[in-house]
Amino acid sequence: MAKYFTITIPDGASNLKLDNQGRGSVQYTVKNVSATPVDGKAVLVAPGAPPANDPVQKKWVTLEGAGERHFDVGKEQVFTVKVMVPPKTQAGDYTFRMDVASAAVPDVGDQGPAIKFSITQTAKPPSKFPWWILIVVLVVLLIGGGVAAWLLIGHKPTPAPTPGAAMATVPNLVGMTTTQANQALVAANLSLDPNIETVQSAPENSDKIIKQTPDQGASVQPGSTVHVTQGAEIVAVPMLIGHPFTEAQKLLAQANLALGTTTTGNNSGFAGGVVFDQQPAAATSVLSKSAVNISVTPQTTTVPKVVGMTLVAAKNTLESANLALGSISGDMLEQPITSQAPAENLTVQVGTKVNVSVPIHMVQIPPPPPVGQNPRPKSPNGYAVDHCLHWATSCGQPAADQYCRSIGYPGATGFTSMNMRPTWVLGDNKVCDLPACVGFTSVSCGGNPGPRLYNGYSVDNCLNWAANCGKPAADRYCQLNGHPNGAQSFGTIAMRPTWVVGDGKVCNQPGCVGFSAIQCR
Repeated sequence: MAKYFTITIPDGASNLKLDNQGRGSVQYTVKNVSATPVDGKAVLVAPGAPPANDPVQKKWVTLEGAGERHFDVGKEQVFTVKVMVPPKTQAGDYTFRMDVASAAVPDVGDQGPAIKFSITQTAKPPSKFPWWILIVVLVVLLIGGGVAAWLLIGHKPTPAPTPGAAMATVPNLVGMTTTQANQALVAANLSLDPNIETVQSAPENSDKIIKQTPDQGASVQPGSTVHVTQGAEIVAVPMLIGHPFTEAQKLLAQANLALGTTTTGNNSGFAGGVVFDQQPAAATSVLSKSAVNISVTPQTTTVPKVVGMTLVAAKNTLESANLALGSISGDMLEQPITSQAPAENLTVQVGTKVNVSVPIHMVQIPPPPPVGQNPRPKSPNGYAVDHCLHWATSCGQPAADQYCRSIGYPGATGFTSMNMRPTWVLGDNKVCDLPACVGFTSVSCGGNPGPRLYNGYSVDNCLNWAANCGKPAADRYCQLNGHPNGAQSFGTIAMRPTWVVGDGKVCNQPGCVGFSAIQCR
């Protein structure tokens, strides 16, 4: 579902055909589908492409015109994306797309459709022997005799061109934009010097090339660079202080200037989202396209009411108001929200998190299991724990570690034991009822215990009784602890007792499994 914009391309444009010079273009139509006017910024990306195959990073794919534009409610704007692949590029398939984000909140935006284009290398036909070279050699020999005679009578030689590879002819770039000049130079097997000089010029020459080196018609080696000088008119910086951020953008565009660095800061003399400082100052004379840096008070918004909504509806409502869903208290996540903070109708900064509460299971909770030092530990069936993990083997630390892991701890840090009977051999699931049996009188468990709930219990591996096990239960635990995106990874181990979060009950039988670790997103 679109947050701010719908982004579409013409039918069939997802596979872009390039011409024989490696050029093509596609148009994206962007529409503001939010409830308020918004400034959008178009960004070109190549998802998943390594740097060696990234057409955006290589600047083969560029955006024509301004990338940041103002959108009124329900209005559309068309962005043109140009593709220009240099000669001798490696054959293969390349993909890019155009996304549009909120200029005020760059992390929030919408993805456009992906565009794919292919580069193929045409095999050159086998070259034939150049018989014309023999003719040229004969002509040179004949001319050589005349030249020798001419030298004998005292004439000085006139330098002649050195035979060699074909030269490239520099095209006329004067009057072009740098984009047009780059295209013309690529077609002539030349390149544009990226160090473009800008000088004051007549208004009609603004953003156009007024001088080039080498000049038009010069013969140079293929691949040579051409340096250009671009014209720019002198303009006055408009007064931006006191204007809302979006209006300041429009004023700069009208003055043929660019927005530079935007710094957010507090200023009690201005409302939210208003410019309170600018550099250069108003009325300063600068070259067109120069950047103007501004300082803006934080943009604010009104907190909507989400009490009574489901979590999904609340999340969408908050994002529409440029806010975010924060922590969630309670465990009945399907039930309506019972409280929120900040409260509705308060004015807060854009991006503020709103914390909410949902109901908690109203059940009688038995006392939680003991943690840390556990005198006279008991096995799940009530027996004392045998000192050996297996019958007469793996005694002491291995058996103590297994006991601690069964109640959610990484291992044991200490233990004591004595002769007793009967005892339960954990590793073999059998009773020892002989005079030589030894059991633990105490076990100290150490390390970080597995995840526990507000009631002190370990978290059961299943969200509901013997159902929705694994990730659904881990996700619910993370959501209860303020991580709405759920769990990234988790580990489990047989243990008891555990708390079945979805049903609000204790599992305290041999088949219980709990989480030993959960990593939330």
